Amino acid sequence: MNTIHIVLIIIVGILIVFWVAPAISMYIAVFCRKGHKANKGVDPEKEYFEGYETEYRSAVQKLEGLYKEQIEITSFDGKKLYGYYCYSKEKNEKSDKAAILFHGFRTNPFLNLAPMAKVLLEMGYDIVIPYARGHVPSEGRSTVGLLEQEDVLAWTDFVKKKYLPSKFILGGISMGGSSVGYASDRLEGVNAIIIDCAFVSPYNQMVKETRQRHMPGEMLIPIMRLCGKMHIKKDIKAAVTDSLSKTDIPAFFIHGNKDATVPVSEGIKNYEACASKKEMLLVEGAKHTAGLIWSKDEGVSRLKKFILECER
Repeated sequence: MNTIHIVLIIIVGILIVFWVAPAISMYIAVFCRKGHKANKGVDPEKEYFEGYETEYRSAVQKLEGLYKEQIEITSFDGKKLYGYYCYSKEKNEKSDKAAILFHGFRTNPFLNLAPMAKVLLEMGYDIVIPYARGHVPSEGRSTVGLLEQEDVLAWTDFVKKKYLPSKFILGGISMGGSSVGYASDRLEGVNAIIIDCAFVSPYNQMVKETRQRHMPGEMLIPIMRLCGKMHIKKDIKAAVTDSLSKTDIPAFFIHGNKDATVPVSEGIKNYEACASKKEMLLVEGAKHTAGLIWSKDEGVSRLKKFILECER
């Protein structure tokens, strides 16, 4: 073996150790884990709702206090996905209005979605809470919205056929909002969608995260993108804006301008791309997922007014 061969082997070894292996490891950490539960390291009440703890706690109690009927579907790739159809114990009957709400990555949906659910409950909607793939008890592995968009369509079809709602809303927060956005150009029979602090693509989020960790994101992402195309047959650079630019479903967007998880610029891009009737609630000082509560009565009133217009 001559010197050139030795040098080439060393170079290849360095590339594998410092470029390929970290990229694959990061891809596995994000896209190949299953069994996510609520992130116990984050207390939403303290992390995002400081100063609004009472309002947040009230929303959680209202959602958790509903009667819960367990439901399940089978995804396009054969995974069992579970959720709950939630309705008022006092009425003891289902409404003819239903809203499916999709939660964020590694969150407890009953904590994550409570503020949005509270508004819709006040408007007479029953609430459907699916557990995203890769989040206990649902099967599969999380794909940060890329396969979840197909699950949005499956849950929509299931609820339409089983419960026959006369008014039908979809909502999502963070990853759930992006999943709804990805599916927005293929939805039928839906009055409106609510997209709260959603990212444009997993690619954008990964670039942001690697930069925050002082990692060479632009070097790692191409390998991760290749892994995605091979593993789940999806491009992590696929943009929610592409789907929103073709939707005819009215959309209400929410984003806090102090969101450190999904930059507000991502929410603005989604809003600007949307081709349908739309409105955006930008909330001063609000962190990730907290926009609706931080917006107080004004934001809630705007959302309710928008939904009422879409119901007509």
